[in-house]
Amino acid sequence: MTDAERLVDEHYVEVYRLAFRLLRDREGAIDLTQEVFYRALRGLPRFRGDSTPRTWLYRITLNEARRRRPRAATIALEEAVAHADPSAVTADSALAELDARHLHALITGLPHREREAIVLHYLQGLSVTETAASLGAPENTVKTWLFRGRARLRERWGPER
Repeated sequence: MTDAERLVDEHYVEVYRLAFRLLRDREGAIDLTQEVFYRALRGLPRFRGDSTPRTWLYRITLNEARRRRPRAATIALEEAVAHADPSAVTADSALAELDARHLHALITGLPHREREAIVLHYLQGLSVTETAASLGAPENTVKTWLFRGRARLRERWGPER
């Protein structure tokens, strides 16, 4: 197996998940994932190993997602809500779905740096160090974005939650 094949094989699912969490659109996430690996494979000879391959790929993913925004995530959420079939779910799953949509809407509404930090750290499971490397920012700055993002989410979630 070549280095390129190994890179795709080991990281495709992770990159797709991040792309989907950023865009909330399956087709857009597939397209973004393909673009990420196209750029990564073209840049593989220049990869110096200053970070892990996962961190490097996440950084490429974030950069590509930024080019496709600002409205892509908002439009995808609006479409998902508009096409939801309320009769196909039970009360418990409807509440869970409502909470998930509410949380997604809140995360989507965060300033983009806070949103990216929240997604990478809490949803993708990166450490603060890995998140900082993926975002190309100092760790203390990422900690500030995470703190502010959590505070905004708590404030917007409301006391009823």
